[in-house]
Amino acid sequence: MKLEALSEHRSRLGESPFWSAEDNALFYVDVHAGDLCRWSVTDGTVVSNVAERLCFVIPGQCGELVLGLRHGLGALADLSQAQGDLQPLVAVEADMPGTSLNDARMDAVGRLWFGTIEREERKPLCAIYSWSADRGLVRHVDGVSLSNGIQFSPDNKTMYFVDSWLQRLDSFEFDLATGTLGERRTIAEIVPEDGMPDGIDVDAEGHIYVALYGGGRLHRYAPDGRLDEVIAVPVTNPTSCTFGGPDLRTLFITSGAAHAANAGPLRQAMPARAVDPALEGAVLTLDVKVPGRPSPRFSTPVSALAGL
Repeated sequence: MKLEALSEHRSRLGESPFWSAEDNALFYVDVHAGDLCRWSVTDGTVVSNVAERLCFVIPGQCGELVLGLRHGLGALADLSQAQGDLQPLVAVEADMPGTSLNDARMDAVGRLWFGTIEREERKPLCAIYSWSADRGLVRHVDGVSLSNGIQFSPDNKTMYFVDSWLQRLDSFEFDLATGTLGERRTIAEIVPEDGMPDGIDVDAEGHIYVALYGGGRLHRYAPDGRLDEVIAVPVTNPTSCTFGGPDLRTLFITSGAAHAANAGPLRQAMPARAVDPALEGAVLTLDVKVPGRPSPRFSTPVSALAGL
């Protein structure tokens, strides 16, 4: 098992990796810097500053990019656009200055799912939302504190979810046709000494990879919650992961700078891990035996989504 840095680029808080097969490229964000990042074999890493805080990126049609901002969704026609060309799409919790959007995923029929976080006091003031052309913005689950990983099972009957302050991986029954959530249950509980659960992805066999922020590791869980594998990584703060490459057998792992573990509300009492200081904040790559699944893109042109 060989872990390598994707490039020389380092993020303050790398997040939201998205592999675009159409572009043969990895998109991700540096949340605290407000940077949108794109890596490809031909161009290396291209970085564009687009916002004060940038929470996630989802590619759409003809180079369009849908972005998660502090209090809403926005769009760029392409990565070369300047910050002033950012098009607002919909406001989210704009009346709540202490909250922000966070991780997001698309479901198989084109709905965007994302959650929000309360950034200072761990208060359960936030929620899980979906956003789509047919229904607009829908608030599904209240009482969320720090929404992180969201992803769906291969059969589209389960949505997995992480509220990081709860130190656990949960699941919801999911109806793809109606876009509704059913019963919630806990899949796995994670002790603080192993790190704080953050971003996730699900492979073709239905196993769930969970990045453990502050713990220098990823856990791979079977669908029934059995811990199947522990993957040590040479960074303190792995934040999320996604499958990519031509055969979807490369796991891309984003990370944050080492000092981020000791900043603000994310302060954790974590034991020291074997890390390489030169890799903190890097995107790491890991070859895996079981491939992932293609990540759905926005299929609706952004012009048809504005104002929903």
